[in-house]
Amino acid sequence: AVLGAAVDSSEMVHLEDVAYFYGAVSDTAAQLVVDTLPNPNNDVDPQPGGRQEQEMDVELQTVAAPGAATVTLVLPPASEIFTTGIDHIVSQLPGLAAVSTSYGGCELQGLSTGDAQAAEQLIQQGNAEGQSWFTASGDSGADDCQTGAGPAVDFPSDIPEMVAVGGTETSAAFDTNGAMPAYALEAVWNDGQFGGAGGGGASTLFAKPPWQEGVSPADGARDLPDIALLSSPSPGMVADNTLAGQLSPNGGTSDAAPLSAGIFALLGDRLGGRLGGVTPTLYALGRLQGADAGIAPFHDITRGNITFNGVAGPSAGPGYDLASGWGSLDVVALAEAWPRAQPAADGGTVPADAGEADGGDVGADAGTGAGDGGADAGLAPYVPCAVLDCDGGSTCETVPEGPSACTVFCNPAGASTCATGTICAGSFDDAGTCVPGCNADSDCPTGQSCFTCTKSCYAKGDPSAQIGSACTSSANCATGGQCITAQDGLPGGYCTMPCDPQACPCPGRGSCQPIDQQGDYLCFAGCSQASDCRSGYVCQNLGGPQAICLPACQSDQDCQMSVGGSCDADAGVCVNLVDAGSPAAPDAGAGSADAGAADAGPAAADAGHAAATKSAPKGCGCGAAPGAGDGFAVGLLLLALADLRRRR
Repeated sequence: AVLGAAVDSSEMVHLEDVAYFYGAVSDTAAQLVVDTLPNPNNDVDPQPGGRQEQEMDVELQTVAAPGAATVTLVLPPASEIFTTGIDHIVSQLPGLAAVSTSYGGCELQGLSTGDAQAAEQLIQQGNAEGQSWFTASGDSGADDCQTGAGPAVDFPSDIPEMVAVGGTETSAAFDTNGAMPAYALEAVWNDGQFGGAGGGGASTLFAKPPWQEGVSPADGARDLPDIALLSSPSPGMVADNTLAGQLSPNGGTSDAAPLSAGIFALLGDRLGGRLGGVTPTLYALGRLQGADAGIAPFHDITRGNITFNGVAGPSAGPGYDLASGWGSLDVVALAEAWPRAQPAADGGTVPADAGEADGGDVGADAGTGAGDGGADAGLAPYVPCAVLDCDGGSTCETVPEGPSACTVFCNPAGASTCATGTICAGSFDDAGTCVPGCNADSDCPTGQSCFTCTKSCYAKGDPSAQIGSACTSSANCATGGQCITAQDGLPGGYCTMPCDPQACPCPGRGSCQPIDQQGDYLCFAGCSQASDCRSGYVCQNLGGPQAICLPACQSDQDCQMSVGGSCDADAGVCVNLVDAGSPAAPDAGAGSADAGAADAGPAAADAGHAAATKSAPKGCGCGAAPGAGDGFAVGLLLLALADLRRRR
């Protein structure tokens, strides 16, 4: 499947473009299924080119997996890509083998740890159901924010359970049929400031996953990309996404992500099942690259860098690096090396070469059927733990059915036995597991501080900032804070942070306000009179626990689109409010099924499944009324990123 976004109704997808491509180029019989989700507010991507992006992604998935029966294009409202969109695929389309998305944005621009964790929990669920997820690492090199201010990486490619795909380029010669006769050396894709470059670097939101330990830099952070594929528009990948019958070259990591999804769907089909989360296995194979029985599933990229727009970026080098990951894929070698289980005499399964204490010989005898017409077709589904060499303090677990990881168990009620940088979360009925988190600043990577309300590490903020202060990014707010920008209906920006009325009150004059029916809360600037609010804002009483500072309304429509009632234009406040009821109580303690985030604080409680996802009103911004549901949801900060599409 391709996760896209709604565009103008007449431009959703031109079926004739895809049909021509299927017949003339990819020679596939795949059925294109367009799954358009409800969009009552006609929330569409405001940038041009959305249709072309999505047609290209669909077509390139089929290039990599020409035997696919169906390719599903999922089109949620533009502001709901990473909430409703992901949730729909995970919950309603669990049978999918592989999913790619080419949408994303800078993780430093309005994205909180709670929002990111909610999306990660959905991806973890998808992995457990057998889905493999792939995402473009961005087209702005080390400067993903495109500001020139410093290095940054892309969301959602920073989610550890998604395969972040960077870019390469080659100067290979092609024959008259447009084919590359043999593999030619690649370099990191970097066409300069006006051409684009593959993204990479260290996340500020996600801690280093176990499979990257000892491989990527010792920065305590999730590093990306994981792999890289051809992305330069010269020579580029051919697609039909303008006029039926008109082929044109395209570029960007938007090429690399759907190609990767197709490759791994094909690999899973060869092994007789779906692969689920593949990142742990990719890194296990990377550790063995060239060291055992000639296993070499990656083309190691050692040339080039992702310096971009004046921001210095990492360079490629031998082995894993932050410019190209492990490199590009030798797909035949990857298929031969990928672990799988062999039928046992008692009808059970035995991991192929899984018993070697040092993880050696993985797949050494598993690839003999690569070209023999299906000699290994009877093999049982692969065993991810076969290539994970866990130390004495951890156990390889696949729960349920994936993803696999080296898990350290702990007692949530007892003294912590977790390593620095992790906390004990109640992930199982009878035990907890050590997951990334913090109880103090010392648990966080250099340059970050612990926000104890969510037990999460954040980039250090501005200690002088208050709730309601003006801002242009979360860096202008206090540690743990996030900036709702003018684009989202709050002129001059507005510093806020997640809260809970009992467990985690707002600092200073902040007022903890319910923002939806799911029990999510945000801090707003509390007030008792007009002078308590900054210029352009009024003290608005919406029937909640306290009046708060919000933008002045200008018309009845400003109020009706959020809390009902009418606008007193002289005072700038909404009056005659409609009683919208009260939000449901938080279910932050609902159980341990949220993949290690049980104690991640109220902002993350089930947020991946039920966060309100509608765009903020552009006028009054009075959506913080209890139970309004159409106002400023926690997910809004995440959803605004959907407008930043990869350059093709």
